[in-house]
Amino acid sequence: QVMASINEVVVRVNKDWVVTYCNDAYLKHLGLTRGEVVGRTPFEYQPSFKRSIFYDMCDNCLRHRSARTTIAFSDPLNRWLLVRVFPAGDGAVLLANSACEAVVEEHQLAQVALKEALTSLSNKLSLAQDLKALLGRGESFTLAVLGLNRFKSVNDSQGFAQGDLALMEMASRLHGGTLAGEHLYRLNGDEFALLTQGDEAMACGRVRNLLAQARRPMVLNGQVFVLGACAGAVVAPQHGSDTEALLKRAVLALREAKRTKPDDVVVYKPEFELALRVRAELETELRRAVEGEELLLMLQPKGCLSGRHLVGAEALIRWQHPSRGMVPPLHFLPLAQECGLMPLIDRWVLNHALGQIGELKQRGLAVPV
Repeated sequence: QVMASINEVVVRVNKDWVVTYCNDAYLKHLGLTRGEVVGRTPFEYQPSFKRSIFYDMCDNCLRHRSARTTIAFSDPLNRWLLVRVFPAGDGAVLLANSACEAVVEEHQLAQVALKEALTSLSNKLSLAQDLKALLGRGESFTLAVLGLNRFKSVNDSQGFAQGDLALMEMASRLHGGTLAGEHLYRLNGDEFALLTQGDEAMACGRVRNLLAQARRPMVLNGQVFVLGACAGAVVAPQHGSDTEALLKRAVLALREAKRTKPDDVVVYKPEFELALRVRAELETELRRAVEGEELLLMLQPKGCLSGRHLVGAEALIRWQHPSRGMVPPLHFLPLAQECGLMPLIDRWVLNHALGQIGELKQRGLAVPV
């Protein structure tokens, strides 16, 4: 009696999509009789249903046994509907009613917050919500973060407007390469993310298919660019059971891919995180070394074999670390370059080299260093 008396549409379907109950409001909306609806599937009495936005949410509810809510425009009814679907027994119950203008606006603003403006792909907030939902259901999945290669060359040579066009084209390519059940996101700048199912090998195969799309030539202002991309991947739940950990580890794997496999995918390993911690510790210690007395400047002499005399010297920097011992420049100068310490080190080297030249002159050795 309650279901019959309310204006809200109520429909129940079983796992095979057969309607087992509907109220009068539902029949009124469709202009059908109870005999034309109950005992049949929506695909029989409403053939366009499978192409509507409501089909996907109902299908997800039946398959994943979780509630869904959306607001969308109904073409047959010519109005906005607020639709909610809940698991019920082995099937689902759908509730729908007309959405007022204020509710529609709130929903649209919420949807905009989950979309990235340039490419219209879902954004990082949307990814975080989807990851949380998957983890909450205990599902296994693979998250891959894709980073474009050589994208800076487009911005530098063509300008930001053409760079935006390149990103839009790349987003379209990558999205076109996804399969049903996969979801593509744009995180920031030139980074995208893919959520996909399957085991590690299968997921890596899917990511490599997208990387192949990124390697296709792109024409901007008559100039051909081949960007390419690489990716870092994590598999849940074995690589993490919360959103932040998975995202952080996928980005770590991406960094490793950029360093070692710039056109391939690298799966996260725990040692990536250890290397990051060691690097952070090393950066702190290097700053202290530059300010303190841990750096050394050693002179490599250059001699004339025929005259058997000194003709010059090369100044070589070393780091006398209190616990790591003598650290060669190859292990700390690239880090100094990244963290902005090179100007300080350059000045330190110059001052100490000049000091050593003065000491050599006092010993009667006026040679270039």
